[in-house]
Amino acid sequence: MINEVKLVAKYRGEFIEGVLNKSKHDNLKYYLGREIFPAVDFEFNINLAGMLNQELQSIEFYFNYQDKYAAAHLVHGWNSRFYWKNDFFIGEEAIIKKSWSSHALVVEKLTKHSLNNTVLSRKKNYKDNFLFERYVDYFESYRNKRIWLFIDRPTTIGDNAEALFRYCANREDGIEKFMIIPDETYYQNFEGVSANIIIYGSFEYKFLLMFAEKVISSTTFWEWVNIDTNIPKYEFKLIVQALSNAQEVFLQHGIIRKTSFSDWYLNSSSKNFDFMLTSTEKEYELMRSEDTGFKEKQVQLTGLPRFDFLKNHAENMITFLPTWRIQYSKDDGSYDKHFKESDFYKSINEFLNDEKLLELLRKNNYRFIFKAHPKFFVQIEDFDIPEEIEIVSTELSYNEIYEKSAILITDYSSAVVDFAYLKKPIIYYHSIKDEDEENPEYFSYEKDGFGEICPTIESVINKVQNYIDNNCSMEEKYVKRIDSFFKYTDKNNSERVYEEILRLPIPNKNKII
Repeated sequence: MINEVKLVAKYRGEFIEGVLNKSKHDNLKYYLGREIFPAVDFEFNINLAGMLNQELQSIEFYFNYQDKYAAAHLVHGWNSRFYWKNDFFIGEEAIIKKSWSSHALVVEKLTKHSLNNTVLSRKKNYKDNFLFERYVDYFESYRNKRIWLFIDRPTTIGDNAEALFRYCANREDGIEKFMIIPDETYYQNFEGVSANIIIYGSFEYKFLLMFAEKVISSTTFWEWVNIDTNIPKYEFKLIVQALSNAQEVFLQHGIIRKTSFSDWYLNSSSKNFDFMLTSTEKEYELMRSEDTGFKEKQVQLTGLPRFDFLKNHAENMITFLPTWRIQYSKDDGSYDKHFKESDFYKSINEFLNDEKLLELLRKNNYRFIFKAHPKFFVQIEDFDIPEEIEIVSTELSYNEIYEKSAILITDYSSAVVDFAYLKKPIIYYHSIKDEDEENPEYFSYEKDGFGEICPTIESVINKVQNYIDNNCSMEEKYVKRIDSFFKYTDKNNSERVYEEILRLPIPNKNKII
């Protein structure tokens, strides 16, 4: 029966059938405990051109079954531009508003009158009246500017967005490019690179975001917007949803090693990227599979821009880089008194305090860096850190870790791919199993991993000593795995990504009257 039910939109008397896509929201829907139908996604392509000034039209949604129509009921969730209390958003050629009818939306041609009337009459519903006023004042002069914003995270830089910005900041392509930094202490990082450096949360950042053609980030929209500015993050998200039409370019933070990512995180039901990059053949195939729902034009195989800037000047330094386990994070990010009871905590604390490890460091004159995931720090007081161990967060960047470390030890962190790219020795300390099982057909540590798997502290220490005795050289079998893993090792990833972004369509915004 579900295959016979169609969702259609009625616009100007014409019925337009939605294109059915596989959904990742839920596999099945239930009513009164009974399985009734699978969740599905629909996509509509509705041409709004040709509207007259001050003309109001509606888009009505109906279910069609055997030539009978029943009004659909629109509910606006987290991903909707009508999120929470938003009742409008500014499109490229029209303003879309909620309707009094639960199965319809109102469409109004974008004109100076409709813009002023809609935005200014609603500014009292938002927490930044000044931004709304400046948005209207500068709308006509800024809406067709080609503005690209580059952001890694609101709290840090050093990832793919910074790398790509450094590559193309001074290209003469008619595009104004801006790098977003966490605070003024980061200005010095870009001396001699560009003057277009702005602080996250500043008025300049918020204003440019309203008019940006593209936001280019190593994290997704929900992450880079999910930080308080001078107003709460959920209030800021409301404003972005209402006023910004920026295309989203997702550069990724690493390389996907779990097929489950497409189930809960990277799929077309929950993400609406205009472009995302991949670095390996398997990753590209996964993101282009039917399971994700992404179209061919949305996913490209280019490699990560930050790989182009990796350096290798190894010192007598070993870095321990364990991943964080999400099940140990409280919803509010606060300290968890039960964390010390976990096997995860015990395995790390015992390792850091092992006397044979500490003696190895003293005997060989090696530094040992515990590069802690940011979420570790709320629990850091639980750990007993001996004087031979240096615990760092932002004091050493990831790039410095990759450059200076001679050996890297991890459990399951995807951050090791940069180290592997440099073909430096990696050890997997698997004292406890990752709760999120891998798909061995996609990635197996035994057959695809970049280093030896060590289940005990003793085996880790023995392997470290072996590497030190052999000038910290990676074994040939792991070198071969790395060569077959990465699609590109030519340090031209930034160029490929930049060229792909240039190929994205440029919004054609007519002059408003």
